[in-house]
Amino acid sequence: MNTYKGCHTSDRNNSHQNSIGNMKSVLVIAAILGTAYCRPQDFQQNLQQAFRLASPIYITRYIFDQNPFQNYFYSYEQSDGQQKEERGEFRQGQTPDEVINAVQGSYSYVGPDGQNYNVKYTADENGFQPEGEHIPPSAGVKPKLGISSAALASLSG
Repeated sequence: MNTYKGCHTSDRNNSHQNSIGNMKSVLVIAAILGTAYCRPQDFQQNLQQAFRLASPIYITRYIFDQNPFQNYFYSYEQSDGQQKEERGEFRQGQTPDEVINAVQGSYSYVGPDGQNYNVKYTADENGFQPEGEHIPPSAGVKPKLGISSAALASLSG
């Protein structure tokens, strides 16, 4: 009588486990190669650009003046060509308790495209209103609420 010892079964299990192990190894190697292939090829150059120090920018001119009535004027200019100037004053609003801080100013800077940009602005009870050739007209539209600022203040509590 022949008995079946199961030798063939264990050989089959070992070969099946070996194939799974080989497939896992192939997948790991493929993942490593894929990651290495996808990395930025100019990594060293990108790293140098990311950590490149910009040249320092200095304030070359600065003026600040404030009078006892809290009106003020300031102006500055930087070594990179950026400039700003602003004048502010407090004025009486529509009611005796209402005081409005009205500001007029301008600033200029050199954009990333190398062009010089100039902006003039007003900020008062009508909001911030910038003007510049590069600013779309809708950015400076004045709100038309028809409600006094005192009435708005009473609504907000």
